[in-house]
Amino acid sequence: MGMAIVFLVLFLTQPIFSSGISLYWQDKPLDISLGPRIEKGIIYIPAKALDTFAEVKLSANQVYLNYQEQEYVFSLNSLEVKGTIKKLSKPPKAFDGEFYLPLEALTDILTIAVKWDSKERRLSFNTLQEKPEVLSVDFCEEGNKAILSIDCQGPIKYTLEKTEPGKWKLDLKETSLTKPLPWMLIEHPLLYAVRVEQLSKDTVTFYFQVKEGLELNCTEEENRLKIEFMYAVESFEYHNSGGLPLILPISKTGLPEYKEYINAKSQLIRVFQGVKLMGPKQKKTIDDVAVEYFEFYEKGDSVICLLQLKPALARVLAKKISTNPLAQLVSLKSFANELGTVVELVIEGDALLKISKGEDTLNIDFTEIEANNLIRDIKKTTELKAASLLRVQKDTARLKLALGDYRGYAIIRQDASTYQIQLIKKDLREKLIVIDPGHGGHDPGALGKILKEKDLTLNIAKKLCGLLKDLGYQVLLTRKSDLYVSLADRVSVATSSGADLFISIHLNGSTNLLASGIETFYGPFNHEAYKVAEAVHKKLLETTKAQDRSVKEGNYWVLLNNIKRAILVEAGFITNTLEETKFSSDQYQYLVAVGIADGLTSYWQSLK
Repeated sequence: MGMAIVFLVLFLTQPIFSSGISLYWQDKPLDISLGPRIEKGIIYIPAKALDTFAEVKLSANQVYLNYQEQEYVFSLNSLEVKGTIKKLSKPPKAFDGEFYLPLEALTDILTIAVKWDSKERRLSFNTLQEKPEVLSVDFCEEGNKAILSIDCQGPIKYTLEKTEPGKWKLDLKETSLTKPLPWMLIEHPLLYAVRVEQLSKDTVTFYFQVKEGLELNCTEEENRLKIEFMYAVESFEYHNSGGLPLILPISKTGLPEYKEYINAKSQLIRVFQGVKLMGPKQKKTIDDVAVEYFEFYEKGDSVICLLQLKPALARVLAKKISTNPLAQLVSLKSFANELGTVVELVIEGDALLKISKGEDTLNIDFTEIEANNLIRDIKKTTELKAASLLRVQKDTARLKLALGDYRGYAIIRQDASTYQIQLIKKDLREKLIVIDPGHGGHDPGALGKILKEKDLTLNIAKKLCGLLKDLGYQVLLTRKSDLYVSLADRVSVATSSGADLFISIHLNGSTNLLASGIETFYGPFNHEAYKVAEAVHKKLLETTKAQDRSVKEGNYWVLLNNIKRAILVEAGFITNTLEETKFSSDQYQYLVAVGIADGLTSYWQSLK
């Protein structure tokens, strides 16, 4: 991976873990024999511990609570709570015959204030205070920007400062944590990692490890702080290369892929979305054989480069470059495959996609697109009852799919112009495995002297795909070509399809050019993923004879927010000359794929 970060690893061998977290009520320790439990990252509180501040009555399958003269009834393995219209996202559970409530039962249902102390590893309960608290942290990508959203209870007071190159610190004042938050390793070209700590009584600190030179933008939306990490460019330079115009950006971050078109005024326009112009806008007279003038400026969250072309050159380039600022939806069809039904769209140009799921429908909105005179070839199947294409706005088309019997769906971009919506048949008997080749497009990942991580991960993924299909598995790839795929889209392929297993393939990078070997990661407190990682890691070492860097917990975003069986493999160090030479061989790439395939087969056999 582009930047390796080493963490202390807690070697866990049981699916349910005692947390080592102590409980306090109004700054006094609770004298109880039962402590909190953690399962899959969820903290559960023993119901008996609540009798210090609430009336508690327990039965085999229910717990009755009377807190501040309000009565609640929680049922085992149920999201419903009698006494309120609110629901839990995780149900109460029984551990060793004792009734446990998820922490949100206290924070969201009883509205008890919960404060987390990182140093002492303790949760302190109290009556609800007016002081704001950090409730949750979420990450998404939007128009090339990395966006971190911090949800708080109450008003937000913050300071943001750059501490050193590539590192920023955000302090939320007069604030506390309601629960411990993990390290988050984020595979994005701009934002690498986020660490959250509360080391003082009323300040929560976020540490960001980022791409040097980027621009940060903070906005408040009610009780949410939204932090945007954006590409930044100082200026652009114009050059004439053999009679053709060439635009070179001056940027520490580099720039994402752009959209370009030629308009009726013979102007070549390039749009860089999610980019901040740090210097002044400029307009320069060029007047060479190709261009009359050149300018660049900021518009919204995009930077626009404009070249006023000479008519002769404009006519030549118009044959190769679109003359329409909107993408064109040119075909829509459906067909059956071994997984179920595929709905395929071919789009010329770049369109933005947004998905919304109803009970029996799937809506895919494409913005900045035209869909005129479209030829459609849609066939009704078990998974697909009907499909309709609607114009929502002038530049927005909605594909509405009426769903039949299906297990799940996955939306995957096959290449620069082709999107496929795979509807998974309900009676799929084979195991469904999602293979995620790391990085891609404008995100190369780690770099060797010759090779790029994004190319190697794709090569290994394709070889692994063939091997798994030969072994009788069904497979989905998050990308099949050199395209950038967001973290959300990678995870969505697994979560929305009902996949049985997810494996992300990466190559490591380090400033220590002698670092070598394979390490395999699983999500914290996820015993099932640990067993998958252990099986895959063992077989990888057998087939490659590489150095063993062990099986480790990893707070990677694709592991924290994914299905139960999700792992990430760092197959070697591309920055090590000897390992880079190995990876330049198709045979060694194949050995890595064989190791992963054998490991997955070994894991499934162990469950029989």
